[in-house]
Amino acid sequence: MRSTHVAGVLCSLVLLAGCGGQDDESRSGSMEESPPASPDPGGSATADAEDGTTEGTEEDGGGAEEDGQEDAAGGADGAAAEVFVYNTHGNERGEDDRRPEGLVASEFTTFNDLEWRSWERESATARGDLSGTWCLPDCGEDPYEVTVTLDEPEEVDGRLYFTEYTVGGSGELPEEMREKMERSDGGRLILPQGS
Repeated sequence: MRSTHVAGVLCSLVLLAGCGGQDDESRSGSMEESPPASPDPGGSATADAEDGTTEGTEEDGGGAEEDGQEDAAGGADGAAAEVFVYNTHGNERGEDDRRPEGLVASEFTTFNDLEWRSWERESATARGDLSGTWCLPDCGEDPYEVTVTLDEPEEVDGRLYFTEYTVGGSGELPEEMREKMERSDGGRLILPQGS
């Protein structure tokens, strides 16, 4: 009975990941891009009218600037802000992101309710909820609260992306689940497809 339940949950996750949110233009092959949204001067998240995703501003720590231009006077923060994590959370096409609240680390592992403590050029650290296909059904309703560190930045198409994640010690994540998580994706983050 338990394996049937797990199989059903896994099938549901695959369907959700693979079948969501394409409009008629995407299915027909037209990939016409819309101009980047202007940041909201008030510091709140702005909605993209075409696909319904939101993108935070620099002040609230969410979202990446579409054109990749950073404040020239940014100093150390400007350099750190140039490192991204590729994220498909809420956007199956994926986007360059910094300090996301939710992060799809891999097809097997997801972090939610992230509160970022640091975002530097070499690493970024946050506290949040961890779940994945490797811990179902146990973590579906009750994810593990953990500290996650993103690191090992590498260049892809002229931009730096964190390529690995590590989950720090936590009394909440049992060793058996940690081993399953590590076997599922080896701590490798999703990267954009190079052109």
